[in-house]
Amino acid sequence: MQNDNDVVRPYGCFSGALQSNPRPSDVNKNLRSASKTSSITRWWNSNSIQDASEEQEQLSEEEFASTTEQVLAHISSELLGLDLETQDSGSKVAKKVIASEKPNHERKLSWPFGGNRKVVPDLSAASGVPSEEGSVSPLASSVPSSTPLTPDASYHSQSIYGTTDASFALSEIGQFHHVHATAAAAEEGESSSTATNNKAPQGYRRLWQSITSVRKGDKVTPTELNTQPQEYTVDSLVRGIISLKAAQAVLEAPRLASGLRTLDSRAVAALLKELSKAGQQARATELFDYLRALPEEHQLAPLADLYTYTTVISQCGGHQHLRRALELVAEMRGKGIQCNVHTYSALMSVCVKCNECELGLDVYEQLLSEGCTPNLVTYNILIDAYSRTGQWAKAADVLEPIARQGLTPEARTYNSIISACGKAGQPAAALRVYERMLSDGVEPTGTTYTSVISAFGRAGQVDEALKMYRDMSARGCEPNVITYSSLISVLERAGRAEAALELFEEMKAAGVRPNVVTFNGLVAACAHSGMWQKAAELVEAMPGAGCRPDGTTYSALVAAFESGGQWRQALQALEKAQAGGIRPDAGVYNAALGALWSSGRLPALAKAVQLLGVAQRQGALRMQSVSGGEATATAYSQGAVILVTLRWLCHFREGLSAAAAFVANPAMRSLLLVRGKHADPNHSFDSTCDALNAMFAAFSVPANAVLGTQGLVINADGRSQLLKDDRAAEVQCGKAFSAVREFENTCKVADLEPEALCTPEAAALRHDIISCITALCGGLQLREDTAHDAVQLCNRLLSLAPCTQQPPAPACAAALLLLACRQAGNASIILRHGQVVLQAAGLPVSAVLEAEQRVLSTLGNDPAAISPLRVLHLYLERLGCDDSSLQKCQLAHVMALTATDLVAKAALSPAFITMDPSLVAAACLYKARQSMGLVPSWPLVLHDMTGYSMEGGADGTGQMNQCVNLMHMLGISS
Repeated sequence: MQNDNDVVRPYGCFSGALQSNPRPSDVNKNLRSASKTSSITRWWNSNSIQDASEEQEQLSEEEFASTTEQVLAHISSELLGLDLETQDSGSKVAKKVIASEKPNHERKLSWPFGGNRKVVPDLSAASGVPSEEGSVSPLASSVPSSTPLTPDASYHSQSIYGTTDASFALSEIGQFHHVHATAAAAEEGESSSTATNNKAPQGYRRLWQSITSVRKGDKVTPTELNTQPQEYTVDSLVRGIISLKAAQAVLEAPRLASGLRTLDSRAVAALLKELSKAGQQARATELFDYLRALPEEHQLAPLADLYTYTTVISQCGGHQHLRRALELVAEMRGKGIQCNVHTYSALMSVCVKCNECELGLDVYEQLLSEGCTPNLVTYNILIDAYSRTGQWAKAADVLEPIARQGLTPEARTYNSIISACGKAGQPAAALRVYERMLSDGVEPTGTTYTSVISAFGRAGQVDEALKMYRDMSARGCEPNVITYSSLISVLERAGRAEAALELFEEMKAAGVRPNVVTFNGLVAACAHSGMWQKAAELVEAMPGAGCRPDGTTYSALVAAFESGGQWRQALQALEKAQAGGIRPDAGVYNAALGALWSSGRLPALAKAVQLLGVAQRQGALRMQSVSGGEATATAYSQGAVILVTLRWLCHFREGLSAAAAFVANPAMRSLLLVRGKHADPNHSFDSTCDALNAMFAAFSVPANAVLGTQGLVINADGRSQLLKDDRAAEVQCGKAFSAVREFENTCKVADLEPEALCTPEAAALRHDIISCITALCGGLQLREDTAHDAVQLCNRLLSLAPCTQQPPAPACAAALLLLACRQAGNASIILRHGQVVLQAAGLPVSAVLEAEQRVLSTLGNDPAAISPLRVLHLYLERLGCDDSSLQKCQLAHVMALTATDLVAKAALSPAFITMDPSLVAAACLYKARQSMGLVPSWPLVLHDMTGYSMEGGADGTGQMNQCVNLMHMLGISS
């Protein structure tokens, strides 16, 4: 009784050739039995391979070959109208013998033993099987290119191809020659098993034979015997997973669950790789985590083995995945899965990617301790680890074990070592590796030459870099954009802008398209050489070359404008970068601040101060605490260095009173200013250091600037005169402001009636009195704050008594001024200069004394007066802006003049007579500092002393906000 697996459908061996790569011996067996009938029809009608195999044993090899040719000739001549001709090589080729008989429909078919032959599509007459009108014969069907995996290759082909057995058998004839050509070798290996058991391999044995021929991309088609097969490929499974919605689990992908039962672990590893390439890393992780969590007895549990674990480890990247890679290795060891060289190499690669190179070297030592032999991939990763840790000599020594193992280094191996030597500043070592590469017969690549050129460039050996470039061209290696860009950067660092521009023209002539790095190197070269016009032209040409300027581009462009003294163009370039969505970095701000500061113009300096505040709010040029009282910032242009230093000193001074621990710490407080990554490596802090020390000496600042190994260091002693001066100023100014508060509480200017000053008569009299006060102060050369005190008394006087009861304007003005002088202790100035008073006011001194008594009586014998200008001077003193400092610092002097002008304008307006003088002075100083871009506009020390604040009325009343808004409404501005 025959087994179901022994039964072969008619044409079964040919369908196997198309669908599951059947054993060639089976094909030959069937052909041999068919040849004995001298007719293919007899063989088609056979039901058992066993019958054919019994007969084929009677044939010798020579008889078999002869019979095979006869069968092929019979089929070709009788059924297809073809003849076989013998060529010189002895092979048979088909020839059309009935050229006049052409079918109604012709179609091309690729024949294994010839080219594209025109064949008769309708073979129903020859086969005895009718065909529908207009149908295309199966002979014209293209042969499937993929090889699906099937448990049984002898399935019903009619369900797949939609044709009958006889007509489909004819379509198989075209595959015979190819099968016959490869049958002998396969048959030789199977003869022993065939002799003992003539049965066809049972289901899973046939499936296994198909599996062993699978290669990546082949179709995977698990099926039951005698059922319609389903086809699976890695690509189809990937597409199914990609089609999932976010909320769906990976196992819900179409046919994935059944497909996994067909795949082995290597195929699953390929599936995981393809998912990662398709951007489905999360799905790959989900699928593998499902497999590794399965119990050991589960059918799919073996899929989580060495291959899949190694694949997933190799896909890890970033610090967040390094821990996962390590955990997977631990899990492998716990499951008894032995790690091999590929596993450890993958883990080393993950460590290097995560910049954990020391850990990667530990993994390498573990690899050796377990007896694994490193391969070339391992050594390449080892070189990368040494390169990143600066161990260039050890990277070069890796070539020795590679040679001992008989491995052939590839170009990448040498390139990595050359790059390591170049980064370590060892151009001679890089050249030795390059020469060894040539002696070992490895052809250098563009990357090789680029690495050597960069190595010489970093060491400043420009001529050697150019020599290597010429050697590259002589060896027929075409320079690419990276090579040109690297050489341009070498010339840029050497200050050879003209040579860089010539190389750029050579690059364009060679048809190499520049990139952003190329343009950045050229613009930087022009900046170092003062060629700001050429730099601007290059930036303008970038969009036409398909390049978009980036932050590095604008940093170099602004630096070019700085070197050319074009501060306006530098500011415009900065604004253009911001308009283009580019956030300026420290390099751009350094160049812009340097250009603005070097101009020396007051508007540019004010803009520089404002720009510094913007930069620090964006995180650039921000001072960062390192340890203790040390801070660091990226500032290297002279403008940036000076402004950052001044800002640091302000913070340092303002924080003294609040830092009790700082007072007890005798350590020096310092600020380290370093170069940025975009700064010229040849940049020197020498001139900037001298400028800072001169500024410190001029303003008696207890600090000094020195050149350090990392940059410019500014030191300030917290227990020196700086601390003592600030403590003294704090105490003295605090007492003075307490007196101001006492005056404001006693006089209560809020009780004055501003309406009394708004009548036409009062307004006219007030105007005349203030005019006379101004004239007398000018003639007597009195201080301006004395005049403001007199105006303060005038406001009180006119609000207490009607105009008709007041002395005439000249007498009233002289009397008020005399009272203010008495309060200031310099009344003798008026009394001794009667002639001046007579000329300015038209009154003798006796008349002035008489008017003084009348005014004093009206004021209630209380001539105390503190004007906003006098309070403003107190504020400036607390900030350290005394007369000597104002004479030395132009910026502080302008700020003080601006605030004084605002106070004078406020004093002329009756709208402010009900506001405390300290409030008016605070509002005027705030507006002055704000208009000049000084940050903070209201310093912390003044906030601590006065309690005033602009932040939402933090003073409890919001009066400072109201005063500033009133000044804005009245148009009082600097």
